[in-house]
Amino acid sequence: MPTTAIYNFPDIKQGATKKAQTFRVTGTLASSSTLASVEMDFRKNNTEGCIALQLRNGSGITITNAATWEFRIDEITELTLCPDYYVFSILTIAANGKRKHYAEGGMVVKLPATRD
Repeated sequence: MPTTAIYNFPDIKQGATKKAQTFRVTGTLASSSTLASVEMDFRKNNTEGCIALQLRNGSGITITNAATWEFRIDEITELTLCPDYYVFSILTIAANGKRKHYAEGGMVVKLPATRD
């Protein structure tokens, strides 16, 4: 049985720009169909069910090559998440309807630097 990849984003300061990042899915699911959709949810680690940020195709995620299962989490300028530890999951959906949790992990949002 395939496992979900674990990935942790580097720490980021609130209000900073999170650079775009490209991913490519490999394996059985990717070879059986084309990529139709990608969904990503961030939530505070201690808050079950409370989604702090949702990214979807055309809204924070771009499928760059459906045939090779490449997608990009687009740049987020001025990240507005409150300082905390966030967990996320990435769900991929094939054109044939099969769904797979591709990756999960975390990200720390830190307080911005003080201004003197």
